[in-house]
Amino acid sequence: MGRRVLARRKKRAASKSSGAISFKHPPLDEVVCGVRFNPPLDLKIPLLGLLWEKVRRTHPTIEQQPPIAPGGALVTDTTTGLPIPRLWFINKTDDELIQVQRDLLYFNWRRRGDEYPRIGRVFDGFNMAFEKLNELVQEQEIAPVVIAGQELTYINQIPQGEAWKEFSDLGKLFPHLANTTARTRFLPIPTSVSWQGRFALPEGRGNLEARLMPAMRKESGESILTFQLTATCNESPESHDELHAWFRLAHEWIVNAFVDLTSEDVQRDLWGRQ
Repeated sequence: MGRRVLARRKKRAASKSSGAISFKHPPLDEVVCGVRFNPPLDLKIPLLGLLWEKVRRTHPTIEQQPPIAPGGALVTDTTTGLPIPRLWFINKTDDELIQVQRDLLYFNWRRRGDEYPRIGRVFDGFNMAFEKLNELVQEQEIAPVVIAGQELTYINQIPQGEAWKEFSDLGKLFPHLANTTARTRFLPIPTSVSWQGRFALPEGRGNLEARLMPAMRKESGESILTFQLTATCNESPESHDELHAWFRLAHEWIVNAFVDLTSEDVQRDLWGRQ
């Protein structure tokens, strides 16, 4: 998977346990699992096309998107100075996509029906994409993949009318906001509410960021709350096993954060906590 860049950790701290927590009808809308590269790969547009050929059977649709800059600066073509686009490879049912540009590879699951994927499906999709990228790098004899960081994100969407009708209801859905939205205060009910918190993962293995913000669905104009949980790490794993151990930790903390920060009653009555 790349050269050794981090000494093996001699021990792991015991982490919180999510046990067998699951939900029949979670508000989950999208899951993103991915890695960033440093140095960026020497992937010019023709080579990105060759990568598509490797996944075309399962992800036949290709779209070009503007590049994103996780570190704050776009990676450009060394010859022209122009940004190399980010490509999407989309599956036949439109609920999976592979995102690739010179300095990142992400795998996304997107809700397109009632199906709720287990995390294993997302990890399998990422593994497949990462394996195909490594094949291409070896075949083209370009510099090997060196992971500089990893990310796991869960994006939940809670429509207005489900567990909340106005911002005064948010304390029932997110107990830590109860004081902010209480009707007994001098201040009126807020016209908008957003919240963000950051929590350290054990042994300095990154951070978990929780973010709540109002939004609107593009298709219907429906008001929603977006509740996003993102775990990130900016250290390089020394092996594929180390990488997947981190993803498992990130998933565990995201599940526990969702449980900690949302109402037990809503978890049970609306989302079918098991």
